[in-house]
Amino acid sequence: MPKKKVISLLEFLRTGSFGGLTNGARISELTTHFGKPIYTKENENLSGKWVYEDVDFYTNLEREVVYGIVIWGFRDQDELGNKPRENESFRIDPWILRWQLGLDKTFTSLKSENLKFQQLPDTPCTSYESLKLESGTEIIFTDDFDFINGKYVPAEPKRLVYEAILNINLDYGVTAFKTNT
Repeated sequence: MPKKKVISLLEFLRTGSFGGLTNGARISELTTHFGKPIYTKENENLSGKWVYEDVDFYTNLEREVVYGIVIWGFRDQDELGNKPRENESFRIDPWILRWQLGLDKTFTSLKSENLKFQQLPDTPCTSYESLKLESGTEIIFTDDFDFINGKYVPAEPKRLVYEAILNINLDYGVTAFKTNT
């Protein structure tokens, strides 16, 4: 069995590249880089999704390119990051990104790695907060719910929990997703 590729989330935050693949890459490169996905989905609006465990690649089927990479929170990890997510061809090195990682620790860790970021304004209808890095990658936090003992419970107030990391570039996306301003 070939050795699994280790993909660094720190490098993803720094560069926007997930295991050597960036937005704008050809869809065919997904299997070259990562092997066969768990499943794929095609939508009527010519968008698609390739799923590898907690990593989703969003695709523009008309242009045959990747326009989004989303890494969901590792909800089955413990506080120490045990149970890393992996598939047949890669394993994720989560750096500090763990389920229930707070916003304050994230600030400190990003600064210690000299990663420039800005905190995006809170959206009035959601309880999400985002940090956007120079690479275009965002880390999303929520205080809506926490996952404990197999069921959702309200999270502690002001305890923002890491929910997802994403890098989406609608320049490569499906025309239907773009808005005119």
